Amino acid sequence: MEIVRLFSLFGVLCIIISCSSTQKKEIETTGKVIKIDVSGKITENFPDIAQSISMLKLEESNEYPIGEIKKILLTNRKIYILDQQGAKSVFTYNRNGTLENVIHHVGLGVGEYVSPDDMDLDKESNNIVILDKNIRKLLFYSEEGKFLSDLRLDFYVNAFTVKNGNFIIDKGNDVYKRTDFNYITILNRNADNIANVLPIPDFLNQMAISPNNPLQQLKDTVLYMPSLNNAIYKIYDNMIEKKYDIDFGAKWPKRDFFEQRKNDHIGKIANDIANNGYVGFLNFLESNTYLHLNFYYNDRNSCVWYFYNKTTGQSIMFRNTNKDISQPVAVEETTFVCVRYTENSNPFLVFFDLKWE
Repeated sequence: MEIVRLFSLFGVLCIIISCSSTQKKEIETTGKVIKIDVSGKITENFPDIAQSISMLKLEESNEYPIGEIKKILLTNRKIYILDQQGAKSVFTYNRNGTLENVIHHVGLGVGEYVSPDDMDLDKESNNIVILDKNIRKLLFYSEEGKFLSDLRLDFYVNAFTVKNGNFIIDKGNDVYKRTDFNYITILNRNADNIANVLPIPDFLNQMAISPNNPLQQLKDTVLYMPSLNNAIYKIYDNMIEKKYDIDFGAKWPKRDFFEQRKNDHIGKIANDIANNGYVGFLNFLESNTYLHLNFYYNDRNSCVWYFYNKTTGQSIMFRNTNKDISQPVAVEETTFVCVRYTENSNPFLVFFDLKWE
């Protein structure tokens, strides 16, 4: 399964740079600090953190069996699943796990993609939007999987989400041949540039590493974790401000760590992070009630799951050593969703609610 990519601390000024307006608005540059002591209590038995657990078997497609699930989107009626590397498809299920549709259009022709690298739902049209990074294209399909149109972009897109008819684009921090040096670009449906926000710090330029799903939505807000970062931002009304600072103390690599490795291969940097006892491979999910983080620390074979109760301030840490269970890939209010992989059949979705002492 694709492991969430890296991190780094940066306290960059969050000043909006808008293409549609010359006005600048001062915004919050510090977020709520959440301190995580990785030397604290870590539960090592999955049932111990769950109040309830249920599993949903996904109906198999004979033609396109699911390999690894990169992303899950949940609505009241549907479950949308992106398998980027195995089936190279987007699957639509009902909430009982019955397969309703498969979008599989691999190729270089009209309506086809080389790789489905990301997906989202356009809630205004109920269309499914798929990103192909290779050919810098967003492809639009109906709920039934019929190709409708595409939107070609003249810059690299790392991830995206659709909000109020606009496209929130994460361009990552590879600034090669770029004229603007911001993480986020916001486009309208005609691909007109509305805003560029969140400057990339110089010491992270060209380190093209990203969380698994850096852009997510919570109610009317888009949440964003930039490449090589331990902060979460919120994007709304074409503006951005920091929401959380995740404080791992001395267990998080500082600016000089990356400056000293500016010309190193990213694989070497990843190894150096692990070998120096730092936290790495940070990813997040958030609901109205919980903030979830997962990361690797002191063990490359097991992922630490951290859950923060935003109402009570309580937290739970769990180290997952079961390679058949993915880290949480979706959340519905108080229920998290993982994937349980099996050798001879489609994976199961595992739904669990947390148990708080």
